[in-house]
Amino acid sequence: LYYESPSSPGVDLIVTAEESSDLVRLFQDAGGTFTQLASFSVSEPCILADPVAEPLNVNSSNLVLVGTKSNGGRVLQIDETTGTTNFVELDAIETSLGLCLFDSLAIKNFNGSTAVGYDVIGGAFAVDDDRDSNTSPIVTPASLPSGTTMSLVKSEPIFVPTVPSPVAHAMIFTNGSDTHRMIIAHLGDNSVLQQDVYQWSVGVPIDIDILDFGSNGTTEIVITTNTSPEAVVFAFDATNIAPITNTPPFGTFSGFPALTGPSFFEIGLDAASSAPNAFGTDAFFVADPDDNEVRAYGVIQ
Repeated sequence: LYYESPSSPGVDLIVTAEESSDLVRLFQDAGGTFTQLASFSVSEPCILADPVAEPLNVNSSNLVLVGTKSNGGRVLQIDETTGTTNFVELDAIETSLGLCLFDSLAIKNFNGSTAVGYDVIGGAFAVDDDRDSNTSPIVTPASLPSGTTMSLVKSEPIFVPTVPSPVAHAMIFTNGSDTHRMIIAHLGDNSVLQQDVYQWSVGVPIDIDILDFGSNGTTEIVITTNTSPEAVVFAFDATNIAPITNTPPFGTFSGFPALTGPSFFEIGLDAASSAPNAFGTDAFFVADPDDNEVRAYGVIQ
């Protein structure tokens, strides 16, 4: 992760996670010359995240979320107040879960966010409900069907213009043949995890993208499949998540709405990946290596 030094604008800081060394390191980049400033010991760090809104009522510009393979998560702050640069641990999400998906989510009816992790192997969420002390998180199993093994394909954060942190994560799962599911994970009152479940019958998912076709305020969640010629689309009106208050620095997240859909549009068979908003457009791009093509889709206005 890249940061700008909190005390020295224009100075780049780089944070790295080293799983084999059990370390998170902080470097300063001085014109391509890297100097280590600090390190933090934590078992098997596997992901770093930069919260875009404060999860602990402190300045988010110098916070680092650290997820680990089997030791929960940490919230660190880059501290330069003592004349030297160090990591300060602000919070520990103490659990044996591996939180290799780790991010901050906006809390309903509150002008801030908290850390939420997902254990891919165990299929469970961990929510840091206390937000400021080292205690066990609230653990909630993912809403997945029993009797079949479901794999997480991809997770994407959902942003809206009026709320600085992600308001939800869209997570797609499949058993690889005939059972497919999307979970919209978001936080309700008092940081309680909500899981909205959506399903479709045809098309094994391989990718998911969040975009606004036509820039009309409606956010589309587009699921790319490679066994069906059609992409799967769910949507919501982003204006319905307008903050209750818009007092700087943060507005209040009023809650995540139900989605409409699914609807479908044709993209052809054998898609390998997709991407939104490329080349400065609000189009949707699909890569098809079998035909050596990249196809673009959009709204005709």
